[in-house]
Amino acid sequence: MTDAHDQLAAALADRYLVEEELGRGASATVYRARDLRHDRWVALKVLHPALGAALGVERFQREIRTQARLQHPHLLPLFDSGEAAGRLFYTMPYVADGSLRDRLAATSEGLPLGPVVQVAREVASALGYAHALGIVHRDLKPENIMFSPSGEAIVTDFGIAYAADRDARKAGKNTGRITERGAAIGTPLYMSPEQASGDDDVDGRADQYSLAVVLHEMLTGATPFTGRNARAILSKKLTETSPPVRQHRPDVPPEVETVLTRALSRHPADRYDTVEEFTSALADAATPLATPVPRPSRLASRSWRAMALGIALVAAAAVSLRLVRHDSPTPEKQGSKVLVVLPFKNLGPGADQYFADGLTEELTSRLAGLSGLRVISRTSADQYRTSAKS
Repeated sequence: MTDAHDQLAAALADRYLVEEELGRGASATVYRARDLRHDRWVALKVLHPALGAALGVERFQREIRTQARLQHPHLLPLFDSGEAAGRLFYTMPYVADGSLRDRLAATSEGLPLGPVVQVAREVASALGYAHALGIVHRDLKPENIMFSPSGEAIVTDFGIAYAADRDARKAGKNTGRITERGAAIGTPLYMSPEQASGDDDVDGRADQYSLAVVLHEMLTGATPFTGRNARAILSKKLTETSPPVRQHRPDVPPEVETVLTRALSRHPADRYDTVEEFTSALADAATPLATPVPRPSRLASRSWRAMALGIALVAAAAVSLRLVRHDSPTPEKQGSKVLVVLPFKNLGPGADQYFADGLTEELTSRLAGLSGLRVISRTSADQYRTSAKS
């Protein structure tokens, strides 16, 4: 235990029991701590003294208000904030199921396409929500993507995000950005070219670029650009084109490579307009390969029987609906049919949740491919996952 840790633990002794250090980055150190008042584990993020001094209490509070505004199923919420032992801190839920970095560290060959697409869509859902509020993450990377007990991706650490107050900008007032103008903020390996050049007008397309870098690493085991130091990495981003994914993963469909290449364009205008548009194009390009494939070592025979049943359901639904299409009046005569596939409930181990989600997504996508039907999107249907509605 360092002196800084001891001082922090002593200053927070009446509120938190500071345990082990979970990680250390360029801007902060994260500890696992026990919230004594609410009897729960939390992740305690403590800003490094230099950054805390640069931000100041007022701007730090602005940062906290930014995080407090974000309420989304795929975003980690904020619990508390304050100052202790001369250092600024805030707390978030402690996620024990690890980060995307942990998953990537367990393999050097990349992840299957299905889980990659699933993570992309869940992360994009969170980022798109924040972008609609004028908030850009600016430091998306595997360490900032956690996983819930049910296996869903959760985005954390909007610590260096800034709120783009459009009205204030039009009025010529301070826009309230957290970082200094002209400063390259973020992690070099995942940073967008416009961030690398200190561009003042960074928007959601910067997060889109960073997400594309993360997905490239998930598929190939490495980020598109590497170098001996940050300067070398950022220089490549500003002057070179990202290497093809299929160069390392020939099994990836060419259409997926095309989508990723566009999202990794040096100029924001050449990327997709929104992060949701990017991941939607990615999912379309990956179909039908995007369904998460269970790992045999993690599934008992019961799960294999469930898979067979799921495939049978898909086939039966397709055949039945094709028969209906031929024997029944056309949609124009009797009205368009609208279906929704409610989320499958996982009755087994939590680690099998991705399998249940895969069945839900497969049924939804197969049914959506039949003419004469309108299928509610999986994202909209997901609100009924824990609902008690009939």
